[in-house]
Amino acid sequence: MKLFRIGYICEPDVDENSIVMANSLINSAPLVAGFTDSKARRDLAKYVYSVSRALIGHELADALEYPKQSTIGVLPWFRLQGHYNRLMGKLFSGHVRHNNYTNFTGLMDVSEFDEQGISYRLPDHIHSERSSKW
Repeated sequence: MKLFRIGYICEPDVDENSIVMANSLINSAPLVAGFTDSKARRDLAKYVYSVSRALIGHELADALEYPKQSTIGVLPWFRLQGHYNRLMGKLFSGHVRHNNYTNFTGLMDVSEFDEQGISYRLPDHIHSERSSKW
């Protein structure tokens, strides 16, 4: 938790761009997850908002203009779903129960930084045709 607080202090202030980006990401999450039914998309977006609000806190969620909602019990329920899914996976090999938990964690996996896929190295020559593969 202390590391999270330090990271939060280093973050820039919330502005219009961060509000638009955060809300766009959450509202596009159901589309990325492959949901076609509008009610299912709304339900998953609502779930992602509630878990996200519980994780980042009310102050930042309000600044990002998330919908107002209670977060009482959200994280314990989220953890319980995780324990249940892991237990079922151990008891019944290959068992995957698709629910809001698996959809949310799947979205988190997709958005996770991939060290092999992104390189911040710069070319070693000013002309790209003379540069070695980077």
